[in-house]
Amino acid sequence: PAAPPLRLSACSPAAERCLPSTRAAMPLAAAARTARAAVAAAVARRALGHANTLALRSNALSSSSSSSSSSKDNNKTAHSIPIDLSTRKTVVVGVSGGVDSALTLALLCAANEHRVVAAHLRSWDAAEEGGSGDGDSPEHCEAAAERADARRVARDLGCELAEADLSREYWHEVFAPALDAYAAGLTPNPDVACNVHVKFGAFAEHARRRLGADLVATGHYARLRPRAGSASGSLVSLLAGADTAYDQSYFLAGVGSGALSRALFPLGEMLKADVRAAAAARALHVAQKRTSTGLCFVGRRRFGDFISSYVAGGLEAGEFVDVESGRAVGAHAGVALHTIGQRARLGGANEAYFVAGKDAQRRVLYVARESQSDALLTRGAATGAFSWVAGAAPAAADSVAGMRVTFKARYATPTAGATAWAASSAHAPRVPPSGFWRAPEAALGGVETMSGGAGAGVVVRFDEPAKAITPGQMLVLYDGDECLGGGPIQAVGQSLFEERRAAGATAGAVRRETPFVII
Repeated sequence: PAAPPLRLSACSPAAERCLPSTRAAMPLAAAARTARAAVAAAVARRALGHANTLALRSNALSSSSSSSSSSKDNNKTAHSIPIDLSTRKTVVVGVSGGVDSALTLALLCAANEHRVVAAHLRSWDAAEEGGSGDGDSPEHCEAAAERADARRVARDLGCELAEADLSREYWHEVFAPALDAYAAGLTPNPDVACNVHVKFGAFAEHARRRLGADLVATGHYARLRPRAGSASGSLVSLLAGADTAYDQSYFLAGVGSGALSRALFPLGEMLKADVRAAAAARALHVAQKRTSTGLCFVGRRRFGDFISSYVAGGLEAGEFVDVESGRAVGAHAGVALHTIGQRARLGGANEAYFVAGKDAQRRVLYVARESQSDALLTRGAATGAFSWVAGAAPAAADSVAGMRVTFKARYATPTAGATAWAASSAHAPRVPPSGFWRAPEAALGGVETMSGGAGAGVVVRFDEPAKAITPGQMLVLYDGDECLGGGPIQAVGQSLFEERRAAGATAGAVRRETPFVII
């Protein structure tokens, strides 16, 4: 049956323009589009139902919560948040100019139960690069187009758009540490730092102080659930988004439970395709807008062209060195331009080479031939300061057996099995370090700051050898679909190639027993 029409924002009568008109007669193709839009509307309504149950009707912190029955607690969905929303609240929606934040704003406005404020976060000032001085640089940065799209979305939904200039905070907390990390040969993840320090740090504080926000909503594909055993009900667990292809819990792993308890993720149960369809059903002009990828401050430029403007030390020429022969096989333009697992461009080589390690101090990039791919495989790694979403490591992380987890060492990789220990535990195993990696200690501290971590690191032993484990990237741990937290990779275990060479094995033979030693 056809889905009933969706309620739109009551912000203003102009919001009614968001629904496409229905005509008495239409071609078959148009009818099919309308049918798909109706299905998308139903999906969106279900998601909003979850969001409203969770975000707009939950009263976990209300005065009656202490006397609530266990049956009520069991009815909380994965979206439920531990905050009293039985009275009217102010929800500030971060509108980036993309389809995800646009639909988030539309869904929350459609509920018509709380004061909804749209806010656009400006994190990059192109004037630093010789731009116009008003934050827009048509040559490189897409900030002007994003802001224009955000304004139009808010206008079409009948909302005013507030703007928050946090470019200074972004520069000091995200960009500058990233530059230091690149110069040292690391591969940082600025998106993690942005979530920790800017979106759920400075922006959330701005929303609270300047806009009266009780909650901040974003278009992240992730879910929240009240944490069991929380004395005040004020802590939440972070869960992976329902759409595994777009799940963004990896980027949120550095954000603590306290900050997340004041956040809303209405799209957590939705699929990206359904988000686009629901946005199209509301005639949002960004419904089919391309999903942004890559580093936001790089824009449409080549990474090398951008980084050369800021990083001098990491762009000094050096040599590619073959891990097997120990001989130089070519020259490179700088360690900052390469990451582990990346193909090395060597003219005249008969076989493809890949970056297997870095020595930033000597400006050496270690490379392995494709047939020597075991130089990219390792059985374990250790992180710098690890940020546990719950605020502390589980007890199992200090046990002899360790805690069973799954992990991601890069965003665009599937999770895999592992065992983890707190690095401070007497039971933590020793990770024989790879000889193909070296970076200044000071650089690792900068990446720790970016991650939001403040405690000890973790040591992780992989169930199966993992490929291209990259210092500086976040190693994020999961228990099922719950994201436990993450920390920057600081040390990589010996590669299988190094194990084989050390054991004096013949070429191609790989030792299967673990090199980890429990101490």
